[in-house]
Amino acid sequence: MIKKITIQNFLSIEKATIHFQDKGVILVEGINKDMPSTDGNVNSSNGAGKTALFEALIWCLYGKTLRKILIDDIIRKDSKQCTVKVEIEHSCLSLSYIIARNRGKDNSIVIWDLVNNCNIAKKDSREINSQIEEILGTSFNMFLNSIYIGLNLTNFSEMKPNQRLVLIEDMMQNEGVFKAALKKSKNNSDSLENGIFINQNYIRTWAESIKGLKETEDSLLSKSVIQIPFSEEELQQKIKNTKEEKNKLIQKNNSLNLKLDTHKKEINTLRMQSIANETKASSHRADLEILKKLDKCPTCQQSVKKDQRKYLVSTLLPKLRQEEQEANKANQEKVNVEKELQEFENSLNENRDLVEKLQKQYFEATNQKEIISIKKSLKEDCHQLKEQATNFSSKIKKASNKIDKSFEDKKYYDFWTISLPKIRWQILKDVIGYLNKRINFYAEQLNLNCSMVLKDKNIEIYMHNKTIGHCSSGEKRRVDMCLTFALRDLFNNLSNNTFNFLIIDEPFDSLDGQGINDLLTILAGLSNKLAIYVVSHYPGLKNIENRLVIVKEKGKSSLLGS
Repeated sequence: MIKKITIQNFLSIEKATIHFQDKGVILVEGINKDMPSTDGNVNSSNGAGKTALFEALIWCLYGKTLRKILIDDIIRKDSKQCTVKVEIEHSCLSLSYIIARNRGKDNSIVIWDLVNNCNIAKKDSREINSQIEEILGTSFNMFLNSIYIGLNLTNFSEMKPNQRLVLIEDMMQNEGVFKAALKKSKNNSDSLENGIFINQNYIRTWAESIKGLKETEDSLLSKSVIQIPFSEEELQQKIKNTKEEKNKLIQKNNSLNLKLDTHKKEINTLRMQSIANETKASSHRADLEILKKLDKCPTCQQSVKKDQRKYLVSTLLPKLRQEEQEANKANQEKVNVEKELQEFENSLNENRDLVEKLQKQYFEATNQKEIISIKKSLKEDCHQLKEQATNFSSKIKKASNKIDKSFEDKKYYDFWTISLPKIRWQILKDVIGYLNKRINFYAEQLNLNCSMVLKDKNIEIYMHNKTIGHCSSGEKRRVDMCLTFALRDLFNNLSNNTFNFLIIDEPFDSLDGQGINDLLTILAGLSNKLAIYVVSHYPGLKNIENRLVIVKEKGKSSLLGS
């Protein structure tokens, strides 16, 4: 997959290019002409830049170094710019990239798509690193435990038990997938439960609304039971006729009232006239009585003769009779007028009764008209209430169906919420089983007996029934080799983007002669499938023909022949 790396001014390396092979064992040697050897050779191999070759690869791919140095310290002294380029090819996917990471004046990161001839790197460096990991199909920790075996690194056996589990799940991309699935299942279950609760509340509210609408409808129907014996048109005509008749009677009453007032005035006049006539008649009667008894004149005191008295009586008597007749006539007229007045008053009272009756009929007819209008309105209201109730019933049915479906969906997500951790654990058990088979395969060749054991959320490593922490440095080294080879086999099975090489930095330190021979046997077997780059100064590797030799002189390292 990784075809080539080009290095410029990285640590001590001035310039170097490596074309990665597909298979075979390649010995990486160093010659440091700036440092004399301590074992009798002319030059030392330490500090020549052997490890820096592959540290440049790691820095280009992941932006990290194996040594604890400041990021600007990777730039070679006397230089202002460091650049490392790695060419990657996915033959099965027909994809090719060049990843270039720079440090110095230019700190850019480039992901050049060779197929589309463009830079596909995003702007944010963290996003770019994620892009590169996606292209490689492996994380930094996975790379260090399945592709690169370094002497001074924290190897798998030296990790904490829970960190080992995290690394394996990282290789499987297991933890993120299961956590995301578990989170999604829980969130969906909680969301459905909340939806069920909300819909149940809606149903209760709508049911109460339907009950209220029914009560209102019953109340309206009870009010609309009143029977009207006339049609609306008949009532309209009846109201009109009653109103006209009432207005006529009111006009007649007004006329009668005028006549009544006139007759009352006439009666008063006749009464006054009768009183005046009666007064005159009384005066004449008194005079007459006086004349009948008069002997002397009250003025001159002369004797009144009988003839004179008779004359005076005859003169006064007609006047008296006239006054009495006029008084009787006035009384008679008064009686007649009073009689007419009584008749008018009776007619007026009758008319008033008729007016009141017509007024009552008018009000009744008007009320009946209003009742008809109210009944129409009540009928419309009842129709609207029925429509609302039907709408609520439809909503209740939909909400009930939704609740039923939500319950079914919730059962599904609850099942996965319970099952996913179990499935995840079972997958881990299967993976540990596979790793133990591969570990045993390599351990037998190194005369070891070691295995992994999954306990709770930890992975323990045992060798000869004792934990790895109680083993010697040589035993730990051999166990780390077995673990790395097994993890690489797992990685190759899980990933489509398999690396075409394995880097082993100083693998023979802490191993005895037999251990070295056993390890060389394993490497020879693996070299038929992939390229193995062995960084070592061990003198017993003279039979390895393929070599990379890096030479350091005057502080500058470069590959011999490049």
